Amino acid sequence: MRRAFRQYLLPACIILMSLVVVLSFNEGRAQMSTDAYAWKHFLDEPPAAADLSPLPIGARDVLLAKVRIVGRIFWRGKRDQSGQAPPPPKRIFGAEVEIVDVLSGNAAKGARHIVSFGVPILGRRDMYPVTPRMYARDYFIVSYLDQDSERELVGFSASEQEYEEWIRNVSEYERQRGRPGARD
Repeated sequence: MRRAFRQYLLPACIILMSLVVVLSFNEGRAQMSTDAYAWKHFLDEPPAAADLSPLPIGARDVLLAKVRIVGRIFWRGKRDQSGQAPPPPKRIFGAEVEIVDVLSGNAAKGARHIVSFGVPILGRRDMYPVTPRMYARDYFIVSYLDQDSERELVGFSASEQEYEEWIRNVSEYERQRGRPGARD
């Protein structure tokens, strides 16, 4: 029995689990390309029309707008219940944004939307505002309504150099914030 288990059942279980893992991350991989070092969702400049290729096939109500972040970016995951880990969220982060200007799509200036972003894939690097200086700026976003009518941000690839600069800014802010007497 033991030999049969090792010979047939164990490889079958491994193959089955691999298939489950691949299928569960299929949606997240739609926004991932092999040449992306990191992902940014809040852009300094509006993207060119050719850059809108990461939009999912079923995207509705696509919006290209200049926005201001209201409050702080928040974690969309749930708390564990009695020691049981919750299922991962569809998107990791959320933010409330106020529309400053609409470049394309239907939205009113001054309107506020809750947007989500960040696919829960191990090792994925997402760039987003962290420091007060970053929060004080306006950004361009591309968003759409998904099949659950939630507004999601489109991720755009960022280079290693862009990511390293972002990390330096965040690290310097955290270092300064950790000093005695420091305030935000």
